Amino acid sequence: MTGPSIKALDDQKDIAVIVPTLNEAEVMETLLTQLVDIVDASQIVISDCQSTDATREIARSFDVHVFSDEGNCSRATAMNAGAKYAMAHLPQARVFWFLHADSILPENACDLILTAIKKNKWVGGAFEFYLHAEALSWWARLKLGLVMLVNRVRYRVTKVYFGDQGIFVSAEVFEAMGGFENRNLLEDAWLCRRLKKYGKIGLITTSLKTSPRRFLKHGILRQLFYDIGLLFSDRVGLRSEKVFRWYNHNKD
Repeated sequence: MTGPSIKALDDQKDIAVIVPTLNEAEVMETLLTQLVDIVDASQIVISDCQSTDATREIARSFDVHVFSDEGNCSRATAMNAGAKYAMAHLPQARVFWFLHADSILPENACDLILTAIKKNKWVGGAFEFYLHAEALSWWARLKLGLVMLVNRVRYRVTKVYFGDQGIFVSAEVFEAMGGFENRNLLEDAWLCRRLKKYGKIGLITTSLKTSPRRFLKHGILRQLFYDIGLLFSDRVGLRSEKVFRWYNHNKD
């Protein structure tokens, strides 16, 4: 299996941006203001999990596609639904770029993605992990720096990226592999592991910044410990349901 045809990758309309959301009104305007500067609004799909705040209303004000899935909705199912919507409504899209709503994007992100897939012939990849913490105390920045260091070493060794790094993948390959597995946790890591069977996945060393909000909410080092425990539990084959309950119970 190879990536999309080189001749098909000519401009930013070859990228469909898919954002899974659940009550992200606080950050939606910031994200979409950035996105519409670097990609046409018609290429953006907000795949919403029945938000009860103004997430969908804010998104519609930017004239992007807003798709809302009914019933139970995990991040994995939201991204799969968004990709399915893109296949049906954005036939030119040859690359799916999955973003978290609290991302801060590099201005040349689309060019970097197109180069990675067209020139480097990757089937997928992600950006450098970076937690923006400029407004925080020096102690918080130091601890977040440790989080970034641990993660950057980890994914350079494993080639397994997380969703807050802006994972992108050839639409052709994504469809062939059946999309994300329907998992409550680590759907992004499992996607990367499966992608390796289809070709090269790589790292764009330009940073895609993301909010440290989950680390600040649960405690920076505490959240790092949970993330390490989650990855370890997954690798030794613990049942995902048990890991999900442990992970979420300990974060409360």
